[in-house]
Amino acid sequence: MIKQHIIFILLFTLNLADANCISHAEAKKINNYIKSDKYYADVPNYIQCQKIESKLEQIVCKNNNLLLGFNLLSRANVYANENAFKKEINHQTFNRKSLQHIEDNIFKGSLSLGYKNSACYEIKRLVDGFLGGYSPFIKLQLISSTEKNSEFFAHKNEHGITILGDKNVIYLGKSCDAMDNKGNKGKWKQHNNKYYILIKDKKIIFNRNIELDNGISCI
Repeated sequence: MIKQHIIFILLFTLNLADANCISHAEAKKINNYIKSDKYYADVPNYIQCQKIESKLEQIVCKNNNLLLGFNLLSRANVYANENAFKKEINHQTFNRKSLQHIEDNIFKGSLSLGYKNSACYEIKRLVDGFLGGYSPFIKLQLISSTEKNSEFFAHKNEHGITILGDKNVIYLGKSCDAMDNKGNKGKWKQHNNKYYILIKDKKIIFNRNIELDNGISCI
């Protein structure tokens, strides 16, 4: 019985870690952004799936939402550069050089996050930096933590809330349970417009985002 329980926990953790790190709601926002963007429509996606060579292409080309995220990132990168230097650049070739570093960053992050989540984190981090307030991703403000993470992004799903950092993933359940991508369990609550999360010996506090917890009551 104990063995079956352990197997269930492991499978549940793996299923959470493999869930879409770009949610359907985020994908819808990205699609709307891309459809309304005519000027950068000629910017090719950094990830090309016609001839798959790199590990990054192998992962992304199997996941439509990640591919969509890279499409937005490719356009956002060109937009941010032109906006910063007030000069038009070559839309066809710019990303091939300027985004080369991303594969190294994703590989480093994959050691703790897994490859898919690491790719997702880089997309969200860079797009947020390039587009600022126009980014389709929700960025949580970290108030206090026993772990140092630079930035956190969150989205709502059918089970609750998923929070993605550069070193870990935190899952907040609708029953006020919490778990990280290593299977460590804990609990969370909403209080004074903040999220208080306690997992194992880690205490993390974020500013609340009403769009995320609408319909969830953990007091």
